Amino acid sequence: MRSRTLWLASAALAGALTAQTAVAQDESPTLEAVVVTAQKRAEDVQDVPISMEVLGGEQLAAMQTSTFQGLQNYVPNLLVQPSPGNNAVFIRGFGSLPSNYAFDQSVSMYLDGIYGGRNRQFMSPMFDVERVEVMRGPQGALLGKNTAAGAVSIVTASPSRTPSAEMTAVYNFSRKGGDLSGYVTGPLGDDLSGRLAIKYTDMGGYIANSATGKDDPRVENLSIRGGLRFEPSDRFDVTAKLSYDHFVTWGTAQVRVDPIKGGLSDRKNAAPPFGTPEEDDQTSWNASVTANLALGEFTLTSITGYSTFEDLKNTGGSAGNPETWLSMFTEDFDQVSQEFRLLSPTGRRFEYIIGAYYDRGDYDLYNGSRYRLFGGAVTGQTAIDFTQKAETWSLFAQGTWHASDRLRLLGSLRWTNNKKDATFRLRQVSGTPLPGVVPLDLPNAAHPDVGSLDEENTDPSLTLQYDLAPRVMVYAAWGKGSKAGGFVSNTRTVKWDQFRYGPESSTNYEIGVKSTLLDGRLILNATLYQTEFKDLQVANYDPVASVFITKNAAAATSRGVEASANWLVTRDLRFSGSVAYLDGKYDDFPGASCLATTPKPCVSENLGGTVMPGASKWTGNIQADWSRPVGERFKVTAVGVVSFRSSYFTATDASPVYGRQESYTKVDARLEFGDLDDRWAVALVGKNLTDELTQSYSYLWSLSTPATAIQFLDETRTVSLEIRGRF
Repeated sequence: MRSRTLWLASAALAGALTAQTAVAQDESPTLEAVVVTAQKRAEDVQDVPISMEVLGGEQLAAMQTSTFQGLQNYVPNLLVQPSPGNNAVFIRGFGSLPSNYAFDQSVSMYLDGIYGGRNRQFMSPMFDVERVEVMRGPQGALLGKNTAAGAVSIVTASPSRTPSAEMTAVYNFSRKGGDLSGYVTGPLGDDLSGRLAIKYTDMGGYIANSATGKDDPRVENLSIRGGLRFEPSDRFDVTAKLSYDHFVTWGTAQVRVDPIKGGLSDRKNAAPPFGTPEEDDQTSWNASVTANLALGEFTLTSITGYSTFEDLKNTGGSAGNPETWLSMFTEDFDQVSQEFRLLSPTGRRFEYIIGAYYDRGDYDLYNGSRYRLFGGAVTGQTAIDFTQKAETWSLFAQGTWHASDRLRLLGSLRWTNNKKDATFRLRQVSGTPLPGVVPLDLPNAAHPDVGSLDEENTDPSLTLQYDLAPRVMVYAAWGKGSKAGGFVSNTRTVKWDQFRYGPESSTNYEIGVKSTLLDGRLILNATLYQTEFKDLQVANYDPVASVFITKNAAAATSRGVEASANWLVTRDLRFSGSVAYLDGKYDDFPGASCLATTPKPCVSENLGGTVMPGASKWTGNIQADWSRPVGERFKVTAVGVVSFRSSYFTATDASPVYGRQESYTKVDARLEFGDLDDRWAVALVGKNLTDELTQSYSYLWSLSTPATAIQFLDETRTVSLEIRGRF
């Protein structure tokens, strides 16, 4: 039924728009070239032998997409699972669950070329963005470390020599709030340009909290970014950017579900645990300095980065029973990085890039928990102090041999050394119903106190490209990726033999075609892939203790097809869409927590042959963009997006009761009226117009009485009014 609704809606939208727009015989519109830096050079995306999606800043702003979760509506095989305080990002079924706060992501983020692998670095809102590049499959050989599943690169807008400014105000009728954003850019001297961008958000929630009488989660964000570009000559330039983000979230999107009866919640949230409101308060700074120096025909590039955040969060583990569990987390993270690379001139038979990379990161976590379990039979407080110091050295190179005008062979190699030192201290502040218990440290014989690792990884890749025609390229690629090992940071029951886990690795096989047809009006791309993971780092859930233990336990394979199309029908009408088929399963997963459907008693089982969480067989989207003049001064613009996702498991135990999200289709739309010069516009924006109630993540909470399941609900329908002015 949902599939039929999708195609009927798409056909109706296409028919309506086509009926209003005739293709003029004298028009010859072409799609604009999209320039990316996925291979550390500025290239047309159609020349890059990588399965990737590129989202422009104007496209994201038009649909009011400012979160990572919003990207998944436009990128097949991308899934973002938010939970209180963390985001888990998956590509082709692979990613890192947010349960271990010290986890490095298998899908790494890059902000203006600066690596970010911490969960919290995926939390800041996106604004004033030039483009977002989503690269599917391992990218470790050239792009960077910990990209075993893929990477997301965000490129923010840079200072311009052309003076301009913009201000946008949005009021969200559904969330009873809005945001205000804008930028100003222009020359500050003969050789200097500047840019300043600001975004402020104050938004209500969409889940009723019966205890507080308010809707959760409520958010307030302030983001400021400044940039300078110094360009004294055509042989040297420096671009520096500094961003500040402060966001506060009150309440969460988690709700209770009966683990026996199941079904999605009625959108009722929890009372504050122990009378303490659930709150997440984070402040972060990010800085980058990119310098390019021409050395003859070569280019030397330096990228210096700094990233830091501080976070304080209170969350209730029961999502409904206010006297069962309260956890407080404080996180402090600092990272500095430096990359140098030398680019050879292009247009030669052999081209190459060589480089070196270094980063150092310090991470401190405090996790205090207060609990009253099983009707008060077990009470107490515990606290975890975890620290980690990490250091990475890396050397990389890529060479391209032009065997002929049509045939190219690319080879890449990255060597990486990762070092980590961690300390873990568990304090049992009180552990019995008796008052006045003296705080004590639990004995190290049972719980770890220190750990270290020193690992080396080598990630190679080989790609063969062939031009079938001037604008039709086919490629075959093989590559490896890896992610460093680490330590369990915030699990109370972790033992010595569970504290450290090893690295994971991936191998990718891919063939693809990228074509530009109809004199530049039509783009058709397709990729056939298979990705194999070994020693997959998994968060194995223990329902008895209600904790996650990270370990290397699984081998898994995902295979499938990804395809996209972009058709410029006329200057005013464009259709685009993309679709992916995914078959993602564990090949071997011994010692896994039992599936919800496994007969009890069951301690553990091998999940080989089962579908991985988050692995939808089908994902995709269809979009139509239409614009038409109204008189001699105005124009009307319409955008429609239909995204779909087939069923998938949101819980690691694959519960069909509370841990399965059924197939769904969501519809977003924008209707805009403004002047022809784009100096002002007024728009209505609707998201999830069919008001689909969906979940992104779930698990069983067995320590409450009675046991309950927890689901994290996605945002429901919203309708917004937007007013924009440009100067």
